[in-house]
Amino acid sequence: MFQTNFASHDRSRNWLAWEYSYNMLQTCEQDALLFTNGDNDTFPLWFLQDVEGVRRDVRIVNLSLINTPWYIQQMKDRPYYAEAKAVPISIPDKRIAGMEGVIPWEPQTVTIPVPPGTIQGSITTDTALYNHEALGRQAPGSGPAPDTNAGGEGKIEFMMRNTLQYGRTKAIRVQDFMVKHIIETNRWQRPVYFAITCSPDSKIGIDDYLRFCGLAWKLVPYKAGHLDMGIDPAVLHANLFDEPGGFSRTPRYGYKFRSTSDSTVVLDENEARMISGFHTAFRALAIYESDGRKDFRKSGEVLDRLEKAMPWQSAPMLFEDGYDFALLYYRLGRLATFTALVSRLEKQFKAETAEGTPSNPYIYGQMIRLYDLANNFSAELEVLERLAQFRPNDASIRERIDTVQAILKRTSPARAN
Repeated sequence: MFQTNFASHDRSRNWLAWEYSYNMLQTCEQDALLFTNGDNDTFPLWFLQDVEGVRRDVRIVNLSLINTPWYIQQMKDRPYYAEAKAVPISIPDKRIAGMEGVIPWEPQTVTIPVPPGTIQGSITTDTALYNHEALGRQAPGSGPAPDTNAGGEGKIEFMMRNTLQYGRTKAIRVQDFMVKHIIETNRWQRPVYFAITCSPDSKIGIDDYLRFCGLAWKLVPYKAGHLDMGIDPAVLHANLFDEPGGFSRTPRYGYKFRSTSDSTVVLDENEARMISGFHTAFRALAIYESDGRKDFRKSGEVLDRLEKAMPWQSAPMLFEDGYDFALLYYRLGRLATFTALVSRLEKQFKAETAEGTPSNPYIYGQMIRLYDLANNFSAELEVLERLAQFRPNDASIRERIDTVQAILKRTSPARAN
């Protein structure tokens, strides 16, 4: 067993849990509040804070645990290390002791005030950071605010829906109430982040006000989609490109990629899902450069950095992530890489569709699209015919089959027959 299985179980160079946690903590600004989802995005972060002393100023608020009174009280109390502050919670202790179960809630518009000057200090416009010349943490700049709220008292508004329903009774979880309460009580005094692992329903409807920074979304006092395609390009670039030689216990942008850049490290399925967060960050920045700024050279540089930090030839990649990157390579005219990546995705497609229903409901359409771009019409026809078996009444599939058969007949009559 040792001889046969050692290579796939060797953890001596596997730093992924450590680096994932480090990178998530370093996504956050000083004294941030970071909402996390469950075990994998919480316990390793606690290890780095408690054992390694990394970013103890960041308060981790686990959304699973904050459904319990003892954890709410723990968040409210002063933490045991000096670098951190208590989570802004104004609920009396006696009421906290009884906070269990669910809370009746009708969907409604929630309004949170934005004090004057809040937006001005929430936008990263620092020139050195945007030019990627700064190696350390940069303070938010003081560029012009893209919102009228900057000039006076403002607000953000969002629809907060129920997350539970029992018959006609609509309700929210304690965690939903606590997220709303903490954001309101904080009054924009400290940065608030949601880990990339948080589910959509855990964000209580504030999605329009979340700005993507890498492994976390930052809450901002304006609709983030109206600025830089919903991302913070300066912070995202610094995180993905400025990899430190060692590590910092204090705020410093720059992710580490030791495990993902080492092709000899074997990563399991669970780690592959974690890596998807990194892929999301690279994809967002590459699309911003190509679509937002129309700078295809810089978009290509992001893909070059991806191949160095996380070589797609060896690092695990979910099919849907690979599909998006394949389209990027195609749009940038990197056809050799596009073709090679399609070959890899073809193997994943066959493996994921060999038995039962694949987890990705769009995988057939995505593979058809890739074959179409690659002019591999015979392979596209095979996938179309398999898809037609599942959806026999879909006229669009039958129409596409006829089109592909006509193309094959023109280009290779023998194969078409």
